[in-house]
Amino acid sequence: MAMSGGEIKKEICMELCGSKPYYKKMMQQMKEKGEAETIFGCHPRTLHIKKNAVMQIVEDVPGIMARYEARQLAVNEEKSYRRATISQVIYNMYLAGVFYEPKKKETLSNQREQADTAPVYYAPYEIKGKSDENRGSKLCGILIFQQEAILLYNMEDRNIKWMKAVEENTQTTLFKLWGKMGTARQIIFGTDMEQIIMENYVKEQEYRLFHRNQAYNRVTPEAGMYYIPNGNAGTIFLRLFFHPELVDGLKNRLRDRFQIPVISLLPLYLPACVQIMQERQQLGVLCLREQEQFVHWLNDGENIRVFSVKKQDMEQYLEKLGKE
Repeated sequence: MAMSGGEIKKEICMELCGSKPYYKKMMQQMKEKGEAETIFGCHPRTLHIKKNAVMQIVEDVPGIMARYEARQLAVNEEKSYRRATISQVIYNMYLAGVFYEPKKKETLSNQREQADTAPVYYAPYEIKGKSDENRGSKLCGILIFQQEAILLYNMEDRNIKWMKAVEENTQTTLFKLWGKMGTARQIIFGTDMEQIIMENYVKEQEYRLFHRNQAYNRVTPEAGMYYIPNGNAGTIFLRLFFHPELVDGLKNRLRDRFQIPVISLLPLYLPACVQIMQERQQLGVLCLREQEQFVHWLNDGENIRVFSVKKQDMEQYLEKLGKE
């Protein structure tokens, strides 16, 4: 869209005019003079405004250029942020040994037929480009691992929000391409998820409440997502996600030795946080030493027993496994 002429969406034009009655009046005058026409088809509800008509709007509506420039700046910043979040996810995949080679891999619809169990990353356009209803999705990629499709998101240093209907449609599109029904697992990357949970939850006597926006969903401990930090900090969690048998083995040994149920935060599974919060019986929690404070915040009762592992010990174990 350009203020010197060309196509301009109806919604944007109405916003720039300031009111619906004034917008209708201006459009009627321009259509009568042949200065504007409505284009239907691939871009419904789009107006084509000629240069002199645009200048008329600029002259008649005070401050319209400042509003337009501010809007464009916000759009450009949002696009840049969006590119950065996707690039970060690709970098996370690279650190964990998952490479993005769009020209050398099978299409998403064909990948389910492959027997190869090595994880493969697909860009979000593999799904978002299939339907206009997916355009607003916060999806940052799809991870194919052991014939399972996993949706990837990135919250960076903020708690992202999304429209529930859009993300549900993304799941539906994935089902159509993948040919398997059910809810796909999700990984959300970011920074200080533990801090976001602690800041957004309000502790009360017997329960905790999360303050939600009515129009959007936000990431909460109830969300069926795995959380993995961005960058090098999250590489160990991502590798453990690819090797769940290692974590299961540790859990089983701790369970058999101490005769209590054990859950894992390697990586951090958000519904597990709710389980720890609400648990009143004996429960063991397997985590990294850096996560101990967060576990005690979730539940500081004497019934919670923390089994922490040094990060460097786990890294050495994974390196040894990779050489075998």
